Amino acid sequence: MADADQLSWRERQVVDALFELGKASVREIREALPQPPAYSTVRALLAKLERKGLARHEQEGARYLYSPAVPARDARSSALSRLVRVFFEGSAARAVSGLVDENASTLSDAELEEIAAAIERARRRRGDVG
Repeated sequence: MADADQLSWRERQVVDALFELGKASVREIREALPQPPAYSTVRALLAKLERKGLARHEQEGARYLYSPAVPARDARSSALSRLVRVFFEGSAARAVSGLVDENASTLSDAELEEIAAAIERARRRRGDVG
């Protein structure tokens, strides 16, 4: 899989659209983009993303349908790693704290319990809690 840091902003937008749409034609992907470029530009971007291992296509009749070439879990992990590295100086604690603080008024009790459970699992994996 290509390093997400190596993607142009437009390539990143196309990848985001692919994950949102799942499987889509060039026209559908183009329509999902902000300030959509020309149809031929989207086709060229998709070809480039295929060469980078981030997109794939299958033929359905006369058209190609594109989809992400990597599982959402892998893409999510890569994006989170980049986010933590770039915006939180590599600190997962700062990232989690920032997200919790930023969303404090909208987090449900169930979401707070999910966060607490994730912290507890991390402690167990480290061996801090018996």
